[in-house]
Amino acid sequence: MSSLLCNIKISLKNHSYCVHFLLVRLINHRKKSISVEVDALDAFTSHLVNEKANKWENMKIKTKSFVPVSNLKINRVHQSIQRNVTIESLSGALQEGIEENNVESIMETLEECKRRKVISLNVSMNVLSYFAQIGHIEGIKLIQEMYVDINPRVLSIYGDFQQYLAEATWIKGNIPKALLIFLEVYKNNRCLRQNIRIVLRYLYYNASQKNSEASMVAISKFSEQLANDFQDYTPLMNLWKICLLSDWYSDQVLAEELLERNEMLIKIVLSQTSQIVGLALKYHKIESVYKLLEMLLKYKCKTESSIVLISLFDYKLRQRDLFSCTQILKWATKYDILIPSLQQEKALQLLLNGNTTKKVKNCTLKF
Repeated sequence: MSSLLCNIKISLKNHSYCVHFLLVRLINHRKKSISVEVDALDAFTSHLVNEKANKWENMKIKTKSFVPVSNLKINRVHQSIQRNVTIESLSGALQEGIEENNVESIMETLEECKRRKVISLNVSMNVLSYFAQIGHIEGIKLIQEMYVDINPRVLSIYGDFQQYLAEATWIKGNIPKALLIFLEVYKNNRCLRQNIRIVLRYLYYNASQKNSEASMVAISKFSEQLANDFQDYTPLMNLWKICLLSDWYSDQVLAEELLERNEMLIKIVLSQTSQIVGLALKYHKIESVYKLLEMLLKYKCKTESSIVLISLFDYKLRQRDLFSCTQILKWATKYDILIPSLQQEKALQLLLNGNTTKKVKNCTLKF
């Protein structure tokens, strides 16, 4: 029973760190990006983000034009710590260093913590997350060394903090090495897998933005290995969505290749068709919608094709684009895809009202 309670506590802590990780990234890095997964965790973290956004924005204003503080300020901080050394004072100095984006101060405080063999686990996680995001490998290794002396059991529970080292390695540009580290952590630490999925979700997106075909191929092989060896299709599905919604042709080709190689991925895509097309249209990724339709027709998925066409029709209808609506209806008839009569009535009403877009674009469907 005690072992079960321990596992529950560990799981709850890991969930807390997962939420913390998402919160920081959603506010600091994702403002102009596309969400790449529609799930319950998204809804929950979005709620947290809305509550905390103002607080973090105020902090960002302070740190945006940050210039490293002088040695005099660092000395004042550590003189204060020397006068009243407690875990609270050390934690406060570390948190202040994060908020001020002051790596030098954080490293100084960590050295003090190492010398006194005392540090807060929660604050350690904040520092590790911060170091991972900026690619500060030296700082992560210092914290690993500290916990060898302070609390080795924490290291064993949290996979020697290797997931943070993997992320920092990725940020520094060595994606193949980072993937190897992630794979080892994933294999040996079941309780950290959810956190790894979340980390990978954002790293995948960042890699796609840099348009490195070699990196995307390495990522696809890694994701397929997780799917084949552990039946974990979440990273692979996230990668597929990113590729589908990408503006890069090479990513869109990769999305098609992933479907060809993974039968289970096709089933997952079919089960999430409405969410995927909704996400694409939300960000006006019309070309991605056409690509999705092409893939669905290739696998003779008429029901899902109908879902996509209806969503696209409604999208064009909201824009009062009668020409596009007409093209969609013609195309659906040609390929025997069902469009409900309600949509057709809406198009007719739009035509009778005469309130349509004046600028007509050539939007003939490409199939």
